[in-house]
Amino acid sequence: MEQKKMIACGGSPPYEDYLEKNGYNDKSIATYQRSVTRFNDWCESYGTHAETIDYKTFLQYIAYLRASQLKPRTLQTYIGNLKIYFNYLTEENHREKNDIKDLNIKGVKRHIIHNILEFEELEDLYYSYPINKGKEIARKRNKIIIGLLVYQGLNTRDLQLLEVENIQLYKGKITVPGTRKSNTRDIELKPFQLMEFMEYINEVRPRILKETNKVTEQLLLPIGRSYKLHNTIHKLAKELK
Repeated sequence: MEQKKMIACGGSPPYEDYLEKNGYNDKSIATYQRSVTRFNDWCESYGTHAETIDYKTFLQYIAYLRASQLKPRTLQTYIGNLKIYFNYLTEENHREKNDIKDLNIKGVKRHIIHNILEFEELEDLYYSYPINKGKEIARKRNKIIIGLLVYQGLNTRDLQLLEVENIQLYKGKITVPGTRKSNTRDIELKPFQLMEFMEYINEVRPRILKETNKVTEQLLLPIGRSYKLHNTIHKLAKELK
């Protein structure tokens, strides 16, 4: 019964394939499927569908979740899971657009610390970060940084050391240079990160170089005269809180 209902509300089996193709593990897929099932159950009772629900009606779903006394953090995670589902529906032409992609829950304080946040919450930092406001080249660079923090577990020192040659798009890997305290290591990139890296390296980074008059192989560049990423990361962390 549950399987049939999920197919009717947007095609969950293809959605599972979509998640697998984009590098999600079995545990994450199960979590996202639960969020979709919960949402589709509500859609059925409310008389709507995932393919047609509009922003205003989706706010009614949030009100329904709030009524169950969920913590803001948990609510934000549920919504973050559905943003991925809505991305799928949009990409598969089940919806015209993702109406909830920029939706955030008030009252959620965020910290980029892996041992405090669950993986699903960290992942929501990545998917909910808006690139369509503020300075575009800085926002797209920041999205790259968040992805590396969340999916590859890099720290500020790692980010500072990265050069363009360390990104091996054809292999789907990133080489993190070693230091006196750490060895050089290769880490796989998620499939959905590859397109963003391609755009960053070919379009965004050259614009930053031109705007800042810099000549360097450093991958991630501050907007300004400095080459150090510390202030950039600090500002980003404050924004995500």
